[in-house]
Parts: sequence; structure tokens; C-alpha cells
Amino acid sequence: MPSISPIFRITFGVLLLTISLLLIGDILGFVPNQEASEINARKSMAESLAVHVSSDIGENRIKSAEDLLSTIVKRNKQIQSVALVSKTGHTIMQSDNHQQYWGDKEGENSTPTHMQVPIYAAQKRWGTLQVKFAPLGSQWSELFAGRSFFTMIVFIVVAGFGLYWLFLRRVLSELDPKSVVPERVRSALDILAEGLVMLDTSERIIFTNNAFKKKSGFLDVELIGKRFSSLPWDMESHTLLSGKEKLPWNMLLETGEIPPVGYLKLKTRTQGTLTFDINTTPIKAPDQKIKGVIVTIDDITELERKNKDLNHLLDRLKKSQEEISRQNVILHELATHDPLTHLLNRRSLLEGMENLLAEARYQNSELSCMMVDIDFFKSVNDNFGHSAGDTVIQTIAEILRSSVRSEDIIGRYGGEEFVIVLPGVDEPSALKIAEKIRLTIANREFDGMLENLKVTSCLGVSSTESGEWVGDKLIDHADQALYIAKQSGRNRVVCYREKQKDQTGMPIQTKDAGKEHTLQTVESKPAVSESVTQVQYTTRSAALSSSTFELTEDLSRTVILDRMNQAQRLAQRNRTNLSVLSIFIDTIQRTNNTMGYAMAEKLKRIAYERLTGIFRSSDSILPEAGTGKSMSLSRSSDSEFTAILSGIDHVEDTTWAIFRMLKELSVPVDIDGNELVMTANIGVGVYPVDGEDAETLLSNSKMALYKAIEKGRGEYLFYNKEMNHLSKLSLKIESQLHQAIEKEELYLNYQPIVNMETGRIEKFEALLRWKHPEFGLVSPATFIEIAEHAGIIKSIGKWVIQRAVRQLKTWHNNGHSHLLMSINLSAVQFHQTHLADDIIEIVDQEGVSPQSIVFELTETVLLKSVDHVRKIIFQLHEAGFGFALDDFGTGYSSLEHLHKFPIQWIKIDKSFMDDFPSDVHAVSIVSGLIGLSHNLGMHVITEGIENESQLLILRNLKCDEAQGYLLSRPLSGTDATIFLDTTGSHRMIRKINASQDVPAKELDSRSVVEILNTPPV
Repeated sequence: MPSISPIFRITFGVLLLTISLLLIGDILGFVPNQEASEINARKSMAESLAVHVSSDIGENRIKSAEDLLSTIVKRNKQIQSVALVSKTGHTIMQSDNHQQYWGDKEGENSTPTHMQVPIYAAQKRWGTLQVKFAPLGSQWSELFAGRSFFTMIVFIVVAGFGLYWLFLRRVLSELDPKSVVPERVRSALDILAEGLVMLDTSERIIFTNNAFKKKSGFLDVELIGKRFSSLPWDMESHTLLSGKEKLPWNMLLETGEIPPVGYLKLKTRTQGTLTFDINTTPIKAPDQKIKGVIVTIDDITELERKNKDLNHLLDRLKKSQEEISRQNVILHELATHDPLTHLLNRRSLLEGMENLLAEARYQNSELSCMMVDIDFFKSVNDNFGHSAGDTVIQTIAEILRSSVRSEDIIGRYGGEEFVIVLPGVDEPSALKIAEKIRLTIANREFDGMLENLKVTSCLGVSSTESGEWVGDKLIDHADQALYIAKQSGRNRVVCYREKQKDQTGMPIQTKDAGKEHTLQTVESKPAVSESVTQVQYTTRSAALSSSTFELTEDLSRTVILDRMNQAQRLAQRNRTNLSVLSIFIDTIQRTNNTMGYAMAEKLKRIAYERLTGIFRSSDSILPEAGTGKSMSLSRSSDSEFTAILSGIDHVEDTTWAIFRMLKELSVPVDIDGNELVMTANIGVGVYPVDGEDAETLLSNSKMALYKAIEKGRGEYLFYNKEMNHLSKLSLKIESQLHQAIEKEELYLNYQPIVNMETGRIEKFEALLRWKHPEFGLVSPATFIEIAEHAGIIKSIGKWVIQRAVRQLKTWHNNGHSHLLMSINLSAVQFHQTHLADDIIEIVDQEGVSPQSIVFELTETVLLKSVDHVRKIIFQLHEAGFGFALDDFGTGYSSLEHLHKFPIQWIKIDKSFMDDFPSDVHAVSIVSGLIGLSHNLGMHVITEGIENESQLLILRNLKCDEAQGYLLSRPLSGTDATIFLDTTGSHRMIRKINASQDVPAKELDSRSVVEILNTPPV
């Protein structure tokens, strides 16, 4: 038989006691008699009715009395019938069926059901009012009617049981929660060595074993009935919180899920702060409802201390490993590099050269080799000492290092001899590079003790054009050419050519310093006029079938690291970033396993060609010439490539390169009737954020690659989490930018350009804006660059031109026919072959004169393929369009290109206004730019004007037009139309013109006045 809960038994007993007290009270008369009250009520009702009836009859209102009796019977369910009887027994008036209800009742005494009220007239009894009531209800009927004492008893039984049970349950919990756990269970749990605590659903402690009390130092009376979380837990050490302010047992009670095992620190009474391993288990009823929690607590304080010691030991071991790795890097450097120059030593040079030759075969491209020798080096040691000789060798090594690309390799071949290997460079280009190196060395000046030292060099050049593809023999050919240079007077460049051997079988010279020659293979220049790094390297395919050669081995790690070191030095010099991409193409590996080695080799070749082709395209991520941007791709394993991106200004540049790689590789390829789709994973390391040396950078890029592979195919990851977030955000913005026009998220604002003399608005510059539904207003500097890289700037640019020209047409129709519209053209838009034709067609369709359109170009546009850009610009110029050079003064080639293009306006960049006119130098620069532009026959527009003093000074400097927040912020089309009809800009210019009479002493700076009154030198 199942046991009955103690709370149930106590509740039942208290309920019986309550009912007994009520019954005793009823017997003793303490409880009101409801039947007597009912009879008295009937008497009062009958007497009241008799008064009304006698009143009506006395006033001879017989009909009214009859109606009253009838109404009383109908409306009062307790009254069955009523009759008025004379004293002789004659019925004067009655309700229906009165005789039937009244029955044979005799006598004048009233009963609970038969009430008789005598009626008197003139102190004499006149008649009797008989009222027949319904019988009084039985106890059961009264019970269900809810009007009896027994009804109250039933209510107390039902409601009181629940209330008593809840109350007693709470009281017992407060008074003695531990009684819930039987004594025999308590004894068993006290034997356990680990602490154990039982909690109810309110996380109140109902039991703790001796182990926990001993460890915590708390007494039973301090624990039982208290919330477990009220103990002095160290919340900062809580490993289970994961950012939430909840302890594990709270989490279990709220969610029903068991939290992971972790540790907590508790400030005990006797042993200080101890660390406990916390594990929680729910206590469930048969219906699976949680009735409480068992918390097991294991003291791991000593274990934690040992773990700390172990971690400390591991840290020391890690530092030792790092030191070993560092020493290994040093040893690798010593084993592969010359200690004096830090160039590759002879052995590593030959090894790297063989790899580059194999790579050149793989690409069907050429390779050139160059040997450099210092003239009369022995005399340097004899006259200045060996330390001076070391300085000369180091200087020459630095010149050579700064003269080549990151994909080239340089080595010290021995003594004062150096070898440079130039993959992908044909013989004529190699000769140009050699001549520039010769001139750089000859013009190098030394300081200090070596001030009077002049050093020259001889260079021998050979290439695979001769048909030689063995590294030793190519170097030997270069050495033979070098020998001829030495024998012919030094300070020369000689090229080895098999077909030009003289009768002695030796190669003939092609360049001699300071003399005239009949063979002008290399153009002679008196001095170095540009950096060797700006030489345009050219490549051409070898006249060999693609099947003639195979890449026999992967590029050695030494060569890859050497390339990275050169790229790193370039990044340091130009203050740019360097990105290293580890690219794994799993399709190659799977193809090798399923279709064989030959098929996999063909796929490797296609993958290599696609990856290198990305960076040769005209609109690639690295399109600018002379900016130091370059890409080196090496195959580092069967299915893995290493790409080095140099000259990276922003992380986004790397993002777009990766995006193009993945997109290009995903294009299906057909190999021997089998259609394959390549998928790649890419890991990225960025210098200097992810590593300041080549070894670390390469390792981190590979670590990022492994993480990308774990995420799935086609994924890429930056080693740096913040860069990874920015990269993913850029791609997200790009994907949404495609639909921005359709969703009408893009719109144009128009900023006025005001004539400084008249105050009239001459132009409006159309400015593109994007209101993103999630990010709000996105900076144009952000999304325009994204649009350029994503290739959608062309469609966006076309939309901008259409919308701006249409707005201009509206203004012309409204009477502002003098207005011009200034529209920005992106450098990427010039990649469109038919850009000029498309623009002419749009303007013609809108019915606007080309003379009303001014295109703003940046210096980046002019730095592109000049012939291609010039063709488009002159085609537009001949059609009548105007051109303005934007951001003038911030680039480095403006003056060089001004005379080559039909520029009519120069826009001085707003950055010059930051310290203008408070800075004398800023005023001087702006004054000079204005004077230069006027001398070239161009008008000047100054951007970024924000205060009246700037406007005043520019007016005195004869600036033609002004633009800035002082005159107006960019406006919507509607607001710009309203602004056209106002005189705000006129008032501002008139105010400035009126201030011309202000004495010079009232101006902010005397220096400014001096500049204004003195023509710029």
C-alpha cells in the first residue's frame, strides 16, 4: 500500500477539526437559524401585502387590489396563491387556484406555508388575508441552492483542503526542510567523500552532506532553507556562465537542460577560497517533472594549483619551442643565405633557379639570368680596407634587392659576384633592367671615409631564348658575357647571344659605358631618371608547345620565403600591406585519386593559368602601373598554391582578389570530355598584422587555410578575426548593392558650385548616395570602391549619368539654361570599350547639350593605360563635353598629365582647407595652385569651404568658383530647385565683396595679408 504524504495527513486532520468546530457552534446556537429567518420574512411579506390591500379597498379601488394580488402571485415564486376572505368566510377576491393551494386548512393560526393576516375596520375585524407560500426547502435542496449551513461546510471542505495543503507545505519547508530527506538516506549520503547538496524547485537547500559542510565551514542551521546562490560564490571565476548571470542549478531549473561541468570558487569560513567542480542532476517525479536538483561538489583546489604549475611549465616549454623555432629560422637563414648581404647563398640560388626554370616551363614563359660583378674590387680592399669592401658589397646587394620584383631571386654567387634570376622576363627587358642597375651603381655616392670612392660594375645577361633550360649553363652563359665586359673596359652590360658569337666563339658586347656603339640593344641614359622598380616588365610565351614541359617539382620553401622577404621590404618602403594567400584546390586531389595523374596535371595547369590570368586582366585588383602592386603565384604542393600580393593599400583589395579567384575557379572546365568544377579554400595572412617575418606570415596563412577547410568547400578566412569580419561585411554589402537600384535605395544629391565674382550658381555636382535598410547611410567612399571591385560600377555609373542629365534637363526647362552638371567618372568605368559612345547616346536621348556636362576625373584615371584613357577623353571632348580634374594637388602625377588632356577646370581638394587660412604655408600652396592653373588657361574650383574667412581669402586669390558647406550642403533634386530660386549664395558673395574694404589689421593673420599682397614666387 503506498504511503500517504505527511502534508496530506496533516491537511486532512486540520480540515476535520475546522468542520467539527462549525458543527458544535451550530448546536450551541452560535450559528444563525436560517429557517426561522425565512418564516419571519414571510410574516413580514404577508402583513405588508395586507396593508396595501386594505388601503385599496378602503378607498374603493377594488380593481387595483385585485391586480395587486395577481401581480404578487406571478412575480414571487414563494407565494403560490392569495385571497381576501370576509369574517363570515365569504371570498371577496382571490388569485387563480387559491382553493386548490389553500386546501382544507382550518383555524386562524398561521403556519410557515399558510399565513393569515386579519384586517380591521373601525376597530372591528373586517376580514382575513390568506397567503399560501411554497413549502420550505429540504436540507439537500438548500445545499444545492447555496443558502444553507451545509453549503458552507462543503465550501470549507473543498477550498480549505487546497489552501491548508499549500500553507502547510510552505510552513514545513520553512521550519524543517531536511525532514524531506529520510534519515537512512541522510546517513548514506554523509559517507560520500565529495560534497552533495539537494535543492528544491526554489533552489532552497533541503540537505547537505557532511563533506560539503566540512569543506565550506558552514553549519547545518546556516544552510538548510537558504537559497544556494546566496552563498559567497566568486562569480568572476564562473566558467559555466558564458556571459549569463545565472548559476548552473538555476539554469537547470529554468530550462530543464543539464549545463556542462565547470568549476566555481567559494569563499569558505575556514579554508579561504576553494575551487569546486560543479555537476548538477535533476530530481524528477514519476511524471518527469523536475522536483529539485542534486548538486555534487568536488574540491579541485589542489588540482587547480597543479594545473597552474603545469600551465606555467607549458608556457616555459612553449617559449622554449618558440626560441627553438626562432633559432631554426636563424639556422635556416644561415644555411640558405649569405651572412654579409642576407641574399641567397650559392647553393640555395641554384636550387631556387631550377625551380623557377621548372615554373617558367609550366607557364610557357621565358626566364633571364643576370650576373653582376664589382669592377676593380681588389683595389677597394687594398686602398680602403676590408671593412670598406664589406660596405661596398652590402651597398651593391641593397641596390640589387631594390631593383627587382618580389618574384625574382638574388644570390651572392661568390666574392663580389651576384646572380639575379628574372622569371617571366625576356631578353630585351632584362637588358634594360641590367642597364638601370649599372647606372644606379655608377651613380651611387658613399659617405664618410668612402666619400671619394666611385664604384662601377659589369653585368652579363643570358636568357632561355637561347634554348638553354639548365640553371648552371644559363649562369655560365651570363658569366661568359660578364668576362667579355671585363675584358672590354669594365662598366658595361653584355648579353650572351649564340648567334652573335665572333670567330673566337665568345659572345659580343651590347653596351659600353661612356662610348658610342653600333649595336644599340639597350637605350643609353646619362643617369638614373626613375626607380628601377617602375620598369615595366614584359613577358612573352616561349615558342614551344604547352605539352613540351611539365612542372617537375614544387617551388621550394626557400624561394617562396625569399620572395616574401623581398615583398616585405617593398611593403616597408612604400608603407603598404602584403597579403599571403595559401590556396588549396581539393578538386585536383580528388581528380588524381579518381581519374589519374595525367588528368590531375592538366587540371593543375588550368588552375594555375586561371589564377595568374586574374591579375593580368585590365580591370583586375592590381591594375595600376607604377604603384608597386604585383602578384606572385607559386605552386607549393600537388594541390596547393601560394600567392603573394604586394602593394596592397586596403584589406578590401585582398577580399576582391579572393572573390575573383573563387569565382574564376568555379567556372566549369572540360578535360578530355569530362566536365570538372574546381572548388578552393583560401587562408590569408596580412603583413604586418598577422606576422612581421615571412616564416610567421606563411604559417599563419596556412593555419587560416586549415580553419577554412574545416568550415567547408569554397570558404576563405583571414587569420585576423577583425579583418575576416570586415571582409565578410564587404561581400555582404556588395551582394546587396546589386539590387540597390531596383529597390530605389540609391539616389542623387546635388551640391552647388558658385561663381566667386557674381554669386551665381554655375554648376551642380551630382553626388551618389545609398540609404541601406540595415546600415543606414553608407559612406560613398565605402560602397563606390566595393562597386568598382565588384564590376557593377559600370551599371551604376550609367544610372547616375541618366538621372543627373534628366535633372539638368528639368532645370533648363525651368529657365536655368546656364547651369552645368558635374558628374564623377570612376577609373573602372574607363575599362568599358564603348564608354564614350554610351555617354553620348544617353545625353542625346535626354535632349541636353554636351556643353552642359562636365565630367570630373581623378588622377587615378590618368594613371591608367594612357592611350586608352586619352582616346575616350578626346572622343568625349570632341563631342562637346567638359572635364575637371578632381582632388588636384593630392596625387603625384598631376602636372605631368595636365598638358596631355583637355582639362578645363581644376578642383583644389578640400584637404587644403583644413588649415586654411590660419596656416601661412597652406595659403601659399593654394595661391600657387591657383596661379599655376590660370597660367595653363584653366578655371579653379575650391572644395570644402566652411567659413567666411576662407571665402574672403580665396576671393582675393582670384579663385573662380567655390563649393562647400558654407554655401550649401548637398541637396535633393527638389531642395536644389528651391535653392536655385533663392538669393542665399548671392548674399554671401556680396557680403564677402563688401568686406574687401576691411583694413588689413582686422584680418585674422598678418602673414595672410602679406601673402595676398605679394605675388607667389
